This record gives sequence, C-alpha cells and structure tokens, in this order.
Amino acid sequence: MKKLKKNKYRLLTVIIWIFSYFILMTGVTYAYFALSASDEKNIVGTAASGNLNLTVSRVAPSSDNNVLVPLLDNALENAISGNTAKGAISPCVDSNHNVSCEVYKIVIENTSTAAVKLNGNIYLNSSNSSSSFQNLKWEILDNATKRKTDYFSNSMYSTSLVKDLSLSAKGNSDSSQTIYLAIWISEINDNQSALDYGKYGATISFTSTNGGITSTIGIVPTGVDTLNNLFENNTKTSVSAASSEKIIQVTSKNLEKDSNGNIRYYGLSPNNYVTFNNESAGWRIIGIFDTEDSNGNWDYRIKLIRDKALGSYSWDSSISSINGGKGINDFSKSDIMTLLNDYYYHSKSAQTCYKDLNNTSTTCDFSSNGIKSSYQNMIDDVKYYLGGSNNASQYPNKYYTFERSNAVYSSNPKTWIGKLGLMYPSDYGYATDLNTCKVNLRSYSTTNTCTTNNWLYLSGHQWTITPSVSNSINVYGAWQDGSVYDYPPAYSYLIRPVLYLKPNVIIVSGNGTKEAPYLLSLDS
Repeated sequence: MKKLKKNKYRLLTVIIWIFSYFILMTGVTYAYFALSASDEKNIVGTAASGNLNLTVSRVAPSSDNNVLVPLLDNALENAISGNTAKGAISPCVDSNHNVSCEVYKIVIENTSTAAVKLNGNIYLNSSNSSSSFQNLKWEILDNATKRKTDYFSNSMYSTSLVKDLSLSAKGNSDSSQTIYLAIWISEINDNQSALDYGKYGATISFTSTNGGITSTIGIVPTGVDTLNNLFENNTKTSVSAASSEKIIQVTSKNLEKDSNGNIRYYGLSPNNYVTFNNESAGWRIIGIFDTEDSNGNWDYRIKLIRDKALGSYSWDSSISSINGGKGINDFSKSDIMTLLNDYYYHSKSAQTCYKDLNNTSTTCDFSSNGIKSSYQNMIDDVKYYLGGSNNASQYPNKYYTFERSNAVYSSNPKTWIGKLGLMYPSDYGYATDLNTCKVNLRSYSTTNTCTTNNWLYLSGHQWTITPSVSNSINVYGAWQDGSVYDYPPAYSYLIRPVLYLKPNVIIVSGNGTKEAPYLLSLDS
C-alpha cells in the first residue's frame, strides 16, 4: 500500500462521475387476453396491460466525492460494510475520505395485470476515447452492505444480471426484484494511473419477448465511444497497404484505422453484427466516420449495412429514348433512392419498382420488412458523397478521395443528403484484409484473399452509390467475381441499404457476434 499512497495524487485523476438519481420508464405491453365468460353465448374480456418500472439509485457512498481509488478485491466486504476496524468511516469511504467503491440498488417492478419473464443485463464501459479502465469490476451483492457467500466478480462490458426472472402481476409479493451491485477499480499493487483513468457509466436493461426497459447510471458511452474503445484499448499493428497507405489494425477485434482516421471492420468474419429494425443480427457495422448532417453539424457516427440484400432491383431505369433505356447515374433522382427512402423507409406496399431496361417494372412490398417507426428516429439525415472516377483501377484510399471530390459527370450533384443510401466502393475495398490483398479494386477478382477475407463480399452483384464520371449512365458495383467496375444502372442487382446512426445511439448489450449482436438504444 506504500506504492498506492505514493501515487495517491496520480490515482485521484481517475475521475468517476456517478450521479445519484432515479430513472423511471414505462410502456411495455403484453399481447394476450385475460378472458371471462359472462354467459354461454358471449365471451368478453380485456387485454392484459403490461408496464415495468425500473429504478436505479446509488446507496453508497453517501458523500458527493465521486473519485475512486483502487481497492483490493478481498477488501470489498469491509469496504461496503463500512467496517471501522478496517479503517472505514462509512461504506465505501476510508479514514482518509477516499472513495473506494460504489454500491447501487436496482429495483425492477412489474406494475401490470400480467405476469412477465425477464432477462436483465448491465453494460459497463468507459465513456469516451479519453478513458481507459483495465481493472474496473462489478459484483452482485447479497444486500447493500454484504457480499454473497458464493460471490463472483465481473469485468467490464455486457454481463447478465438475471436470466428468466419471473415477476408476478402487480399486488403480489413477488412482483418486484431488488438487486444490489458494487463497482470498484481492482488494486494491482502498482501505479495504475496509465491503466485506469477517465469516466465510466453503465446501461441497465431488462427485456422480454414483449419489450423492455432501460436505465443508465453515470456518463454512458455512445456507440461510437464503445467501438472506439475497442480499437484504442487493444494491441495494434501497423500495416503497409499496396498503395503505401499506413493502416493500423487491431487483429484481435478485426478493426482498423485507415489513413483518413476512420475506424472500420475488416476481414472474413468480424464481430460487427447488430440487431436493428427488429432483425436480430440482421445488420452489420461498416465502421465509425466523421460525417456531416443536414444542418451542417459534423460528428462521428456509426455506419450500418443490412447483412442480407433487400432483393435485386435496378439502380435506375429509363424510357428507351433516354440513354437507350439504361437509366441515369444521378443518385439524388434515381429509382433506387426513391425505393430506399420512400417505399422501404415508410414500409409501403404495392409500389412500382424497376428491374430492367426501359422502365421494366415489378410490384414491391415492404410492409413487413420496412423500417419500423421505433427505429426511424435512430437514423440520421447525413451527407452522402456522389463523386467518382472513370475507372476502378484504384486502391481503396485513392477511391475514398474520389468519392468525396468534385469529380462528377456534367451537372450531376456532388452530394446528396438523406437517410438511406448504399455502400461506397471504398467501403467494399477496406472490408478486406489489406495486409494480404495488395491489388486495386478492379483487380480484386485476381487475388483470392481479396474476396475470401472480405466480409462485404457476396456471391452476387451488388450496387454501390457511386457513379462513373465518364458518362451519364454507368454506376459502380462490387461484382460476383470480387472486382469493382461500372455497369448500366437499369440492370437488376442486389441492394443492401446503408445508414448512419445518430451520435447519441448507445450500445446497450451484446458483443457483436451473430449469437449476441449489439443491441442499440437512443440515449435521451
């Protein structure tokens, strides 16, 4: 402990802001009926209503000092009990007035007329890229001042609080559950100022098949913070791509930072799955990008792409007198822009979509798989870039520059602001492992590793958002052979919607695997 005292001033820079407050949320509905017979001919009844209340409050320490110093794991019992014989003056506060832990009380209450079964999780993480916690722990307690006999200490990130918790209807003794937990920085008997510093927060969620409820404590990291921390807090390797671009990879997480500062997922099977639009593991994270919204505000946003295509459609078609029926490569006026941002976004049915030359049409129906209203407010209106090149014999970093340049055909727009777009050729190019794929985008088909190690590759032709600058017709795609080149937009190829999440979207739980995809929520 002498080393700890010596570095006390440095350790006090480990600032943990935890607010003592209650959060109350309601609104879960259970869709079945409680029926009763009034006579032999008529059955009457009402739907069983369902609501949950979730409260989270700090019960220790009671002081306003929110700065944590490290605590030996085996000293937690004495700390939370406020054992004066061990130098404590109150729970989690020692004789020097140092705060060594936090104790929280979580109460989940069923206030409905229907019983419910819940799963509960806590997602504990540092709040931003200037924070790092390698030794932060939490543990479920027996009560506010006592450890469980069979206690188990958990590390950061998402871990289960309860599974299959049954709560009876309101008015019964078992209609609520109280959980106490402690949070502390584990003492490693060394200077920890370079390992544990900054701010942290937590998201607590309870979910059932009918809905759920979420509460937060402290400063909750955004989804961007969470992914940035995954990159920053793991071992990095410098890679020289074929274009002499320097890329920093975290191979353990299949994350990389390109020369423009974007953090992307790469490789064959990264853990970048997301539950979005009620599609479990149905979307994947391309990366985090500094983007401009419709008001001109710049911020880092998570970029998603649908894992499976919506179907095969024309990017744009036209009557035979315009470009020979092959369509026009202006995304802002294209058929596919309307399909994505009107029909699909608004879950419309019986719409006219295009599948071939000369405005050959079909009826499309997005009433069941369109964007649900509860997810629409997560999607930001952002600027998509419509610049391009006259060929795809370019490396990903060069193509990234072309996409954001003023290089467009004739009077075609350079940008478009909206909600749903398509991936860029550079997105496809960076999704492979550039440590093994050393050729340009047009030549990806010539090198097997460019496709076998590329998670955005599909065994089918995929449209991108990017037009050719050589004419008013062609649009680039990522094709079945693995290469990128341009083709007339009237032809029917795979469409995978792309969107940017609002900056305040948080990752509630999950680790990005297909079995435990990231679960998203808006932080109010």
